[in-house]
Amino acid sequence: MEEYREATKNTEESNDIIELVNDEGEKAKFLHLASLQYEGKWYAIFEAAEEIEGIEDDEVVIFEVKDGDNGEEVLSTVDDDDILDAVFAEFERMMEEEDDCDCDDDNCGCDGDSCSCGCKKN
Repeated sequence: MEEYREATKNTEESNDIIELVNDEGEKAKFLHLASLQYEGKWYAIFEAAEEIEGIEDDEVVIFEVKDGDNGEEVLSTVDDDDILDAVFAEFERMMEEEDDCDCDDDNCGCDGDSCSCGCKKN
């Protein structure tokens, strides 16, 4: 299992570009798409913000968020295909719900039964 730590974070145009560094000191930039909880654990979903060997342009990368030795968050690769599939399915469901909102507020947080932006979706 490979672990990554946040090296730098740069928020540009409401996109969270995060530079991660692995155990070997190699850095890579990712766009944070979402974080979600699945079966009591937190996962972070990213897409590559630059060309990264082994990651296709249309792929997402899913990490499990864990507590590191010094109390910082550590992103660990997930090796279980069943968990990856389930987390990705939950991510897709979340994205579909976001697409259902009719408002122009990118940060409204509309979900199934309620809407915080006032668009009166429900």
